[in-house]
Amino acid sequence: MTESQDKSKREDLLRLPELLVSSTYVGSSGLSKSRKDRITDFHYFRARLHGNHMFLNVAEARTPSGKVKRRYLYSLTDKKMKPLERPS
Repeated sequence: MTESQDKSKREDLLRLPELLVSSTYVGSSGLSKSRKDRITDFHYFRARLHGNHMFLNVAEARTPSGKVKRRYLYSLTDKKMKPLERPS
């Protein structure tokens, strides 16, 4: 990676809050497998970065007491998402 590409990626990371605010909510899903990190759900948002679609994946987890939910950016991806299955 060139120095300019590295600088561009760092600048993109600094813009993450702005990117999330301007994103479009796609949907949410529960877990497909059990986890040990207290994550209970994922929320998906679509945004554009440099003209390309990106997905911001936000995790929802409970604190150790189980009383408080917290949400945080879990990952970014440029892959196409499968349609979310809605619970019946």
